[in-house]
Amino acid sequence: MSDFATVGRKGGRQITVEFTAPDEVADSEGLCGWLHDEIEGHLRSISELPIDGWKLHAQIERCRMATHEGEVRVTLNGTIDGRPIEERVAVEDRPAPAGDTLEEVHDKATKVAIANLFTYVGRLLFPSELVRALGRRWTSGRLVRAWADCCSELRIRIDRAVKRPDSGGGQMLRRTTKTAVLAGLFFTALSIAEKLLFHRQSADAFRDWLACGLIGIGVFGAVASSGLLMLPSRFFQAERQGLDLVRLFGVKSLAGIRFVACGLLSISLLFAVVPGIYWLFLS
Repeated sequence: MSDFATVGRKGGRQITVEFTAPDEVADSEGLCGWLHDEIEGHLRSISELPIDGWKLHAQIERCRMATHEGEVRVTLNGTIDGRPIEERVAVEDRPAPAGDTLEEVHDKATKVAIANLFTYVGRLLFPSELVRALGRRWTSGRLVRAWADCCSELRIRIDRAVKRPDSGGGQMLRRTTKTAVLAGLFFTALSIAEKLLFHRQSADAFRDWLACGLIGIGVFGAVASSGLLMLPSRFFQAERQGLDLVRLFGVKSLAGIRFVACGLLSISLLFAVVPGIYWLFLS
């Protein structure tokens, strides 16, 4: 068992991180420093409330890495602005149960392998501070994801302890979804009206109807993905609904959901809206 403490002080602000896990990592000091920065960075981001200071102690009790499993356990206690906090977060990341048939197992393994290919390459070529501290870049993926979930849970519990109001991302998401549906329906109807009024005798009626559908779907996708890009970062990092949305898209980070949103926006415009307009209006 190894012990390490990282302390940051500024006025009445102190965070101590201690590594007491029975597991081996490449750099326990670097891991403690990384967790210290994650906690402190979140506390400094709280601008809605006047917080004079904090005195916290985080203890890394578990940091187990395996080829297909990652397990993290952290306790956090102390005070934030005089309010006591005592939390214990335990996270495990492991593959979901496989399907019953060999074909389902093969399909799932292939899908996961393709989805993680770029992540593996990025982790090897451009390792983050966390990856360097954990070591074993090829097999640390599950543990990296477990640490991401652990930090998200810590942020949620810190916000709850100080009674921080939500970011409003949930309401924005609902408004964006409603706007995207209405915009998609409106442009679909507009395209159909244009087809009936000006392309009644079109030589390729099927292509025109397909173009109407593409325009509606593309507009819906463009509005919805634009809304994802405008949602506040904290919604995806420290609120349950935002974290569930991140997992729904199969990513684990704020950068991941932004990348997905940019991809959806590009696909909606380039492969739906633009072809639909060209086929219906210009060809």
